[in-house]
Amino acid sequence: TIILVQTAANAMIREAEQESDRRHRAIGVMGSIRGIRPVKPDGYEFAKAGLHNMVRGLGSELGPHGISINAVAPGTVDIPLEHQRYGSEAGYHAAWHSVSPLKRADGHLPFADDIAATMLFALRSRHMTGEIISVNGGYLHMPQLPLDQQS
Repeated sequence: TIILVQTAANAMIREAEQESDRRHRAIGVMGSIRGIRPVKPDGYEFAKAGLHNMVRGLGSELGPHGISINAVAPGTVDIPLEHQRYGSEAGYHAAWHSVSPLKRADGHLPFADDIAATMLFALRSRHMTGEIISVNGGYLHMPQLPLDQQS
């Protein structure tokens, strides 16, 4: 991810220097709630925390070139992988709904399209850079599930 971001940023800087227009250019990075609130110390969490810090640092470096960079840090997303982790879709919903302060009107936590919509917002925002946007259904405000329920 770091190499891809560096490559894209360098290409955007060169393009911006060659053009007289002042169009907005943006980079989006996929972070994770686990880079904000660790569950267990592992390489995934370390990597995501590092990506978040890269986004924060590059926000001020790329801004003068008309480039914004932001990250979306999803929490648990309502996908089949999460259902398997909790034994079934019903088990997943029971575990999360027992502690989540925010539920969608239809009773689900965020779907993949909710994360995609947030990334599009971050990419289109001309006056936001170096930010980590967490889409987590209130995860940061709820008690932690036991480690044996998380991976």
